[in-house]
Amino acid sequence: AAPHQQLLDYLRRKRLLLVMDNYEHLLVDGVTRSDDSASDSTGLVTDLLSAAPGVKIFVTSRASLKVQGEHLYPLKGLPVPDAMRPTPAADWQTPRGYSAVELFIQGGRQVRPNLELRSEDLAHIARICRLVQGMPLGILLAAAWVEMLTPEEIAAEIQQSLDFLETDLRDVPLRQRSIRAVFEHSWRLLDEREREVFRGLSVFSGGFTREAALEVVGASLRDLMSLINKSLLHPSSPGRYQVHELLRQYGAERLDLARQHGEAVRDRHCAYYSTALNRWARELKGPRQREALDEMDLEIENGRAAWYWAVARGQVTRLAEGVEGIWLYHSQRLRLQEGEAAFQAAVSALQAIDSPEAQRLRAKCLLLWNNF
Repeated sequence: AAPHQQLLDYLRRKRLLLVMDNYEHLLVDGVTRSDDSASDSTGLVTDLLSAAPGVKIFVTSRASLKVQGEHLYPLKGLPVPDAMRPTPAADWQTPRGYSAVELFIQGGRQVRPNLELRSEDLAHIARICRLVQGMPLGILLAAAWVEMLTPEEIAAEIQQSLDFLETDLRDVPLRQRSIRAVFEHSWRLLDEREREVFRGLSVFSGGFTREAALEVVGASLRDLMSLINKSLLHPSSPGRYQVHELLRQYGAERLDLARQHGEAVRDRHCAYYSTALNRWARELKGPRQREALDEMDLEIENGRAAWYWAVARGQVTRLAEGVEGIWLYHSQRLRLQEGEAAFQAAVSALQAIDSPEAQRLRAKCLLLWNNF
């Protein structure tokens, strides 16, 4: 008998849990062929479940198998400290509730057994864990650098380049020796449409709504679901989606390689959020002030990204649309340093534009800047 049939015959009367790890590389063209029959990879799973009712299959995969009877258990990053609520120093010595911090310390002591953390290191370790969003591989790759660098230096390197997070350990599979290798593997599993949408979504900072994804990237609900099924996107709250920050950096690199397309996506993002900033500014002066502030809390990173894109491109009209929204939000939320930086950049850029509109806007920016 063929090996496939031998396996079915062997398992037919068994009662066991069958574990299949890293299954995504066996998924041929998503899930099905054009004739609607199951692909060889998922066919094995469905045949096993049909022939051996006493067998349960536990599959780890970056992509859903999309077969009947599949129950999904999405895995998220380890718990990390909240940036807005600093942890008391006493709690850091036994970081209960912060598995990410504990894993970093354990990983650091593997390469530096006498590792002693100063109180000023603790905030930087928390920042590292947030930068990799609790991803265990990212935490361990970062922790291995404590042999040479301080936690503060490690955090700075992660922000500068994905390529910093890699290892030269000989017993680690090639696909796990760096964050880039992990992401390249995921990228190869995407079809052309999924690649186009994924790199386009990297333009969003801090998450986005379904409406924004459609307007800026042209992403349909089916496109979003496809990326969720391949673990490249996750719902962060009702109506909002988010890409893991390191994945977003990788997608941004891919977007930059598609030069004209990348510029067009970033320009649509700028237009969308410049209009939104203008709307929020009106609402902040009316009865919807609380709702507008709550919405801006979620979207301000996109608003600032749009602002700085308009600054870099000298887009006076869009800066004029967004100026009051940027000022009102940072004033009311007392985020003065970020607001001042935004206005300083605009004032410098507008000074070089020789038009009455630019100079009027520059004067307005100077006035608002002085009122922070």
